[in-house]
Amino acid sequence: MIDCLFSKRLLEFGRFAEGNRKERGEGKPKSFDFLGFTHICSRRRSDNGFKLRRKTISKRQRKKLKSIKEVLKKNYHERPMKVGKWLKAVVQGYFNYHAIPGNMEVLDSFRTAIIGMWIKAMRREVKGINPFLGGSSQGSLTASYRRLVSFTCTRINACVFDSM
Repeated sequence: MIDCLFSKRLLEFGRFAEGNRKERGEGKPKSFDFLGFTHICSRRRSDNGFKLRRKTISKRQRKKLKSIKEVLKKNYHERPMKVGKWLKAVVQGYFNYHAIPGNMEVLDSFRTAIIGMWIKAMRREVKGINPFLGGSSQGSLTASYRRLVSFTCTRINACVFDSM
């Protein structure tokens, strides 16, 4: 059993918790949040042994995405390369802390959400012109926009895959 200092309940968690709870007719062991991760009792695929599964607390991830979205809205007038460098640093920092085995799909969803917000922020900068559609009056804008999106997404992806 784990005695949690931060809460008033005593959690049964660990290698034998599932078996003990099954004997008493209770369900699966409860999960708990600690240090930015939700800790879950799980099983390995290979030999069905105990495995501690950790994944990012979803509330914390939503809060971080919301704060990044607010900063992007405030700084849409900044130079795109400057915002791109800032975004790369944010994603790198997030991955440095949260990149642990078993948490990759959560990190992939975070990266995808960041790229989507970044593209949406750059669309806002273009003020009504759809940069993905070609046209004689906006041909150079479309090409430079696509290069910038490609460059930024590549840098974020490189940051993500280098940290794995």
